[in-house]
Amino acid sequence: MYLTLFVVLWLLVFRGIAIELRGQIPHPLWRDAWDGMFAFSSTAMAFVAGVALGNVVRGVPIDETGWFQLDLFALRGERVAAIDGYTGLAGLLSVVSLGTHGATYLAWKTDGALHDRAVATAQRAWVITIALGLAATVATGLVRPALFVAFSQRWWVWPLPAIAVSSPVVALRALARGRELRAFLASSAFIASLVLATAGALFPVLLPSTVDRAFDLDAHTAASDQHGLALGLAWWLPAMALAVLYFVNLFRSMRGKVAAGEQHGN
Repeated sequence: MYLTLFVVLWLLVFRGIAIELRGQIPHPLWRDAWDGMFAFSSTAMAFVAGVALGNVVRGVPIDETGWFQLDLFALRGERVAAIDGYTGLAGLLSVVSLGTHGATYLAWKTDGALHDRAVATAQRAWVITIALGLAATVATGLVRPALFVAFSQRWWVWPLPAIAVSSPVVALRALARGRELRAFLASSAFIASLVLATAGALFPVLLPSTVDRAFDLDAHTAASDQHGLALGLAWWLPAMALAVLYFVNLFRSMRGKVAAGEQHGN
């Protein structure tokens, strides 16, 4: 999967460069070009994230040696590729759902004409997200029915699909009533519940094999030794604490709505 990883690397580079360079020259064409690059890179990153999750759910051709190789696209229908009909649908769902999430966030954080446009966009996008979510659920049942069997046997995962189903309804009603914060929280719950439900149904499998279930890569076979796990946990805890503090400070410094005409970070 080197090609896919290099695509991710370049998209991350383009996003960072676009943020840094757009304000270097005060010309509309310059800024529009880098805004377009940022939008393209962000959209492509969302698609790649969905495709990656689709590959995890569908599985990859891991053999008895523990290795696998994926082409970006399959030239023949019987081969498994990184991007096929199912993973492409997962990527499209990722783009639309994250775009819906972004529009809902803008509805919460802005006012005036931009707020009204964000609300209208989010309402339309939620309808598309619901349709794509239903299509992806049906496709998952066809591609990997064992996932639903495992899901039915794990009662502690059952509340997650209920949250995923009810969150869009809550978000749409909240947007219609002008309660944008509630809509944003519902959108966050929708994304989190989808990811957690997938992880809960797959666990302990980390990467299924399409060759033979005996070759699945699970949390036990992929784990490091106890010393490595303990060391990783020791670094993970303060790192996550710093990340939480960063986002708390970020949301605190950007609390309230952004008024039209304000310029931040030229």
